[in-house]
Amino acid sequence: MKKSKQFVEIIRLKNESPLSERMIGRIVGASHQTVGRCIKRWKKSGISLAELKELEPEQVMTIRFPKAGRRHQNHRIPNWEDMCKRLQRKGMTRRFFYLEYAEQDSSTAMKYSTFCREFRKYCQSQKLSMKLTHKAGETVQSDYAGATLECSFASKPIQFFVATCSFSSLIHVRATPRQTTDDWICGHISAFESFGGLPEIIVPDNPAPVVSSVRPILTLNPKFEAFANHYGVTVLPARPGHPQDKALGELSVKIFTQRILPILRQHKFGSLEALNKFLAKEVDKFNQENFQKRNVSRQELFDKFVKPILNELTPTRFEPIVTIMNVTIPSNYTVLYDEHYYSVPYRYAHKLVQVHVYATRIEVWFGHKLIAQHSRSFEKGCFTKEKGHLHPDHLWFDDKPLAHYEEWATETFNSDVVTTFIRHLFTSKYTLSRRGNQHCREFQKLCKNAEVDDVIGACAYAIAHGHENNWNMFKHILKSGVFKSLPATSSSIPSNSIIRGGHYFENAGVQL
Repeated sequence: MKKSKQFVEIIRLKNESPLSERMIGRIVGASHQTVGRCIKRWKKSGISLAELKELEPEQVMTIRFPKAGRRHQNHRIPNWEDMCKRLQRKGMTRRFFYLEYAEQDSSTAMKYSTFCREFRKYCQSQKLSMKLTHKAGETVQSDYAGATLECSFASKPIQFFVATCSFSSLIHVRATPRQTTDDWICGHISAFESFGGLPEIIVPDNPAPVVSSVRPILTLNPKFEAFANHYGVTVLPARPGHPQDKALGELSVKIFTQRILPILRQHKFGSLEALNKFLAKEVDKFNQENFQKRNVSRQELFDKFVKPILNELTPTRFEPIVTIMNVTIPSNYTVLYDEHYYSVPYRYAHKLVQVHVYATRIEVWFGHKLIAQHSRSFEKGCFTKEKGHLHPDHLWFDDKPLAHYEEWATETFNSDVVTTFIRHLFTSKYTLSRRGNQHCREFQKLCKNAEVDDVIGACAYAIAHGHENNWNMFKHILKSGVFKSLPATSSSIPSNSIIRGGHYFENAGVQL
């Protein structure tokens, strides 16, 4: 403050020089009467020159003008700090606090207009803003512009997603039909591909498509969280009611609204793709322009400092999630979606999991861990499962193809006779025959306590005597040991005139 500096200079010259009050007044630009009053009031305060120099300008002015503000000295000063805290509650107003303040003592209370003016002064004196510094390639701030564009190809106004590279202030704008979670995700993916890399942090706004809840802890929308995990970026949404957390994003929205949107309104577009193509050209033109107070453009700063240190873009593009479900796995450890069942590992039965449904696949997550993944099937009433998900007991009873049992027979007996018997035992028009599997499982149980040679002999005997399809007969053959005493081949039938052979039926038909 100029007057406080003048007061200190007057006192210094008085102490350190033999100049008269008139000469001091000429030097500091004041009358000799003012110089005399300043010296008099300084001596009355009783402080030294060194102490005077350490005081704040407001304190120096209090010494120079001790009667300043005396007309308000009878007013009782409210507790402004407590008032600021209580005003944050919903429904509280300044009028309510003034009535409460005036009721205590009306004689010393301010008028309502003075009360409001002094409160505004207090709020302005407490307001501080921090200058943020941004590292190259660290953050990208994003938001949707409030302004929209009416287009003939859309039933609703077109929205505009704006992303800003914090260090270089490079902006990217994309037109989207709405502001859904998928639109937020597509906007960020478009920005990443335009920048040619990934930042470490994205700072979006905090609408419902991005943030599910703010209190008691910040919870991201599950779809948006899956997108962030896919690209390995951290999401730090701005605090509610604190747009300064993404000040550059707000500035970029203002620039788009004032510089680029008026140009778009002068043209007509036949599709969203045509609009985005034209929009990209206009945004590139703006990024090539120099800053107002700097001899460099946003694009130059980005190419020189930001682009070389961006993280590498993920090879696979994020596939938008169709839906997310929180389900408790039933006792049969399957998940039902769109009338189709998908298996999960049996140890997660009765636990709450999250199912992510994509256009081509289905993922099952337990907390942060991916426990199952299947290709999406559109067959109603069918079941997609993996053998690794089944309980060991259930794996034994699971229906298997014939090749499974043929492989087991070859490894266990190394005999074509057993393999051939199993083929006859499994004969069915169904690939996963329930009856064939039942017979083969019983065959495996029966063979556990039997010698390898006995099983081979019993199979050969059963095939030779035409019992290869009779499971009960095979059990009797193996248990009785009849294959050991009788030859494997069947005995010839004795000729008899009563017995009719095959030649009897060669001449079909009856002659009348």
